[in-house]
Amino acid sequence: MKLACPHCFEPFDLDEAVARFDSNYVGSAEWKYYEVFPTERLCFGCAETAADQRWMDGELETADGSPPSASELKDAWRKIGKKLGW
Repeated sequence: MKLACPHCFEPFDLDEAVARFDSNYVGSAEWKYYEVFPTERLCFGCAETAADQRWMDGELETADGSPPSASELKDAWRKIGKKLGW
């Protein structure tokens, strides 16, 4: 079924968006499209962005744990920068 995404306004196939989302998050997060978005219908890109943001904001739980804290993110970026010579 073709719909227009309410976030980006691009047309998308709902069945394809659901399948991609469910497949993308089947491992660590164990999220299902219709559980994360029970009433809203988003394209895959907007659904992925919205779900990741909700997880970072502490609104969604994942099977593999909570999002990293600000200090953990800072430390990770510092280590990445060091390896890349920043």
